[in-house]
Amino acid sequence: MSEPNIAESEATIAEPKEKKTNKLQLGSSDQLWTHILVRKQDELRMLLALLERKAQRKSKHADFSTMHIASLEEAIHFNDLESFQHAILMLAENFSKRKVSVLISKYLFPSLDHIRSFSVGISAATQYDKTASLVWGMLYIVIQCGCMFAESIDEILLQLAELQDLLPYFQKDLTLYPTSKALQYCLRSIFEDYINFCLEIIRHFCKHPLWVFMRNLVSSSLRQNLKKLKGKLRSDVAEFDRAVDSADRTQARRADEAMLQKQDQILSGGHQSFDGRIYGTPRPKSDSREPNFPIHLVNIPENHDFIGREMELEALHTILVKDHSEAKPKSCAIHGMGGIGKTETALKFTYQYRNCFDAVFWVSADPEQETETLRTFGNIGRRLNMFDSDAYNDPEVDVVLHWLETTDRRWLLVYDNAEKWGNISRYWPTRSRYPSAIIITAQKESPWVNRNIDLEPLPDHDGSKLLLQQMHLAHIDQNDPTRNVACEISKELGGSPLYLTHAYGYMSLSGCPPQEYLESIRTQNNALDWKSNATWRYGKAVSTTHDRILKQLSFAARQLLFMLAFMNPDAVNEDLVLIRHEDKDLQFLNDKSTYLSYIAELREARLVQRDTNNNQHVLRMHRATQAAMLHRLCKVEEERNLSFSRVIHLIRDNFEDPSIFAKLQIAEAHAWPKITKVLPHLLSAYNFFEKSWPDTKGTMFFAQLLYDVAGMDLYDRGWITETYKINKLIQKLLISFGPPFESRLMADSLSMIGMCTDFMALSKRQEGLEIRKRCVTIREKCFADIPPNMITREDRIWLHNGYTDLVCSQQQINDFDNARQNLDKCFENYQLWGGEDDIPYEYSKYYNQMAYVLLYQNESKKAVEYAKKGYELVEKATPGALIAILYKFDYANILFQHGDAEGARKKLEEILKVCKLDCGKDNIRTFEIRLNIGIVSYFMKDLPYAEKKLRKALRMNKTELWPPENVVRGKFYLSQVLKEMKPNTKEAMELESEAKESLEKLLEMDKSGQAADYHADLPLLFDYLVHWECRLTTPRRKA
Repeated sequence: MSEPNIAESEATIAEPKEKKTNKLQLGSSDQLWTHILVRKQDELRMLLALLERKAQRKSKHADFSTMHIASLEEAIHFNDLESFQHAILMLAENFSKRKVSVLISKYLFPSLDHIRSFSVGISAATQYDKTASLVWGMLYIVIQCGCMFAESIDEILLQLAELQDLLPYFQKDLTLYPTSKALQYCLRSIFEDYINFCLEIIRHFCKHPLWVFMRNLVSSSLRQNLKKLKGKLRSDVAEFDRAVDSADRTQARRADEAMLQKQDQILSGGHQSFDGRIYGTPRPKSDSREPNFPIHLVNIPENHDFIGREMELEALHTILVKDHSEAKPKSCAIHGMGGIGKTETALKFTYQYRNCFDAVFWVSADPEQETETLRTFGNIGRRLNMFDSDAYNDPEVDVVLHWLETTDRRWLLVYDNAEKWGNISRYWPTRSRYPSAIIITAQKESPWVNRNIDLEPLPDHDGSKLLLQQMHLAHIDQNDPTRNVACEISKELGGSPLYLTHAYGYMSLSGCPPQEYLESIRTQNNALDWKSNATWRYGKAVSTTHDRILKQLSFAARQLLFMLAFMNPDAVNEDLVLIRHEDKDLQFLNDKSTYLSYIAELREARLVQRDTNNNQHVLRMHRATQAAMLHRLCKVEEERNLSFSRVIHLIRDNFEDPSIFAKLQIAEAHAWPKITKVLPHLLSAYNFFEKSWPDTKGTMFFAQLLYDVAGMDLYDRGWITETYKINKLIQKLLISFGPPFESRLMADSLSMIGMCTDFMALSKRQEGLEIRKRCVTIREKCFADIPPNMITREDRIWLHNGYTDLVCSQQQINDFDNARQNLDKCFENYQLWGGEDDIPYEYSKYYNQMAYVLLYQNESKKAVEYAKKGYELVEKATPGALIAILYKFDYANILFQHGDAEGARKKLEEILKVCKLDCGKDNIRTFEIRLNIGIVSYFMKDLPYAEKKLRKALRMNKTELWPPENVVRGKFYLSQVLKEMKPNTKEAMELESEAKESLEKLLEMDKSGQAADYHADLPLLFDYLVHWECRLTTPRRKA
């Protein structure tokens, strides 16, 4: 048989003129799409008519003698995932002998989410659903033709699966930027690639004899053509990603401009934003958005099974309410071992005595979950209508504290699991206008509160009452033997409310009678005992109860429980779990109805609570339960590693792959909300990984996730310690995997550690220098391994980032000559790759770093110009990111060294106000700016103001974030201020002596030997201690 003549076929099936007006209208009114749609639908109609005629001539083939090729009108009725899947399964039934349904499930169905999001994106761009219907229709037609005409459909489905995998998720991007022509042009190209891919396969069916078609799978010419089309699709998708990033940056820039306008209002004395909200000060009562009091912001429901603790509750009431009439906050700590009921007692107090307060607030204060403390404390401000953002922002702390310390409302604040003062000190209100109260729960006594209340195990009669109440047997007769059994169970379980609740959970799941349960736990020989320091230790019966509960759970419920044990126990939003999971080990969570059945089991077993918080379902697990599950998992390494891996994949499923900007270590303000969504759970997993024994198995997948979350954006927010620790773990993981050790991830992680060491001052300076040298070596090797024809501009920028990072370490030791060489090399290449509008971030780094080199070269005027250009470009490159504050800080410091002290101080004051708003008053950058204002004021001889700023900077440093080098520098300058104001005062002499002694000890860590050249210049020496961008004194080259 000869191949069909396409031109002849077109003439044969051409539609009559009078019918052309009735053609299916697939396009939108937007001319951007009309041309491609009309052209493609015409060709498709022709091909389908040709295939229909071929099929009729070959109707003797039994497989499809009763079938016809779907028309375009029929195909586009499959306009969503559900209708498409139904149609495909119906089609597969007609070809059951060929096992089409099996092949479709294997190759096609796993990637259909890509098609769904793609069709939604097309619909959003064209504002016309039938355009998106063509996506589903074309796919259906190709599969139908493959079933009818291909001898083997495997490779056709494999090619379609590869096509789908190339399509990213478009829905979110097009929802964010519906008016962007650049995005629509890119999307139209991707849409055309998709249609051309399908048409290429359909054309191939038309060109070959039907009964021998594809005997050798897909012909080499078709493979070649499809490969080219996939290559074009990859290119167009990459272009679309760049357009999305550009649109994202534009939107972020606009948001940043609006934010700057608000900040300008604040700087000029105003306090209200455009919508009338108050920033930095509490809202006046006359404001229409004044919240309704009383407020009860406790996101844990009341426990109606609570029994006992009458004496403790009365003691709390007496201390915090009855005997408290002073205008200040009074504090109590409830302490005791895990599972003894500390949280439940505090919770009972908030409900029982809520009428004693105008506002009650609950804050999670786990020392290993700083982000949760920040979030829950910030929720107070959101509840008071102070701000809307759901992200975690340091400035919210100051706003909330100001309200607590100045409001005329009486409030109660509960810090749950506050084991360390350092974790809650910045959230602790030190005063109030009316008698207010603070409760903390902790395992040990808290020396910083007014009163400690030791919580002991429940007495036997209270323990039995609690168990009977949960069993709905509280009404039974006093002489009923079950009461004695319940009392004995309480004894065996050490009077722990938590484990009595678990006991009930087991009996409820298993149907085990109380007497039988009691006998089973008595058979264990590990006893519950007292330690010498009167601290209870659980052992007997508790582990038995857990063993028995786990055996009653279904396999899937048990796997979910083990996953939750690795996550933040205070709040796991179900939105994190109920998404589509591709990982095979997580697919048991894909069906919501079965997932809810697992949760029902865990709730019945009293292992997990499911509460509603802000219209979202949240899962909670008691920390003692979490610890017990993790301890149990550590005994079975294979199961532990699998559960840990599931959690890591779950977090990744909720965290988008980093953009090209993130890969080049460019901070993105809009990335912070998505980081805060997963950060509490990643930190929880990180803490377990670091402490687990035997060691948990690390993977490259885990290492990459750690870097993606704890990279530039976490650093940009001032989370220096967390960024440093997590990237150190990444290094440990990568080394444990064995060679090769030179990878992009290794270099990127080293780069982040180097940035963190800058803020850690002299003590980490040598480490930072060595790390950056190693980073450059690795980047050069990785770059050399890229085939020359595959090198992109981004690859070149990535390499040169290593050189600019090294410049930071060179400037730390005042090695400006080598810094200049690296900067000149980078600048020459930047000019080859694009202008300041193309790669503004790279130029911003150059101008910023070069400004200090120019100071050294005695070109201070030019240095000021470069520093100014640096911060202007970084604002353009990273709208909304906090790195702009650092660059402006540099500009002010350089302005001072140019001789404009007044201008420098004015700029520093402006930056301080903005930094307090964006970073918070306790942020390391805020400390440094405030300190430099004091030092500049000293040199201006404005001594009273200098003293005020220096004392405040030193007093505000409550955390361990500020390195001792910065504190020593502050003390030295305060001593100089005091000496000039009141010569030879004791405080001045002691501060100066302390500062000089500390200076000598710290300088012993200087491996460069540079400090020896400054022995006669104390300002230069004390500045040498700190981060190079904090310095107000730069050495000058001698003529």
